[in-house]
Amino acid sequence: MAQAFVGRGNWCLVLDEVENCTFNTADACYSTAYDSGGYCRENARKSRVSGTTPWCVISEAGRDCTYYSQETCINQARIAQGGCVPNTEKELETSQLRNKNAGFGEMKEVEQGAQSLAESLQEAQKMREESMQDAGQ
Repeated sequence: MAQAFVGRGNWCLVLDEVENCTFNTADACYSTAYDSGGYCRENARKSRVSGTTPWCVISEAGRDCTYYSQETCINQARIAQGGCVPNTEKELETSQLRNKNAGFGEMKEVEQGAQSLAESLQEAQKMREESMQDAGQ
C-alpha cells in the first residue's frame, strides 16, 4: 500500500509507493505519469471515503466506505484480505456538525439573554422616568 495521500485532487499518481493526489483530471495525472513513471488511479479518499456509511473496508485496492453494518464490513474485509475500520471522516463530519449546532444553541441563548437584559433595562428606564415624574409632582 502507498505510504501517504498528498492533496485532495480526484486523481493520484503512484510512484515509488508514494501517492501524489493533487491531480484534478485523469489527463493531468497520466501526462505526469508518462513523463516521470508510476501509474494513476482515482483518489479513493475523495471518491468513497467521505461517504455517509459508518464502516470502511481497507484492502490493497484502497478504501471502500459503503458499509452500514460492521458485520457486513468484516465479512467483505475477509474476502478482500483487508480490514474493516470506522469511517473516521464521517465521524469527524458528524462531530463538526454537532459542534456547529451546539454553537448555534449557545448563540441563541446569548441572544435570548441579551434580549432579556434589554427588556430589563427598558423596564428600569421606565420606572426611573415614572419615579422622576412622581418626585416632580
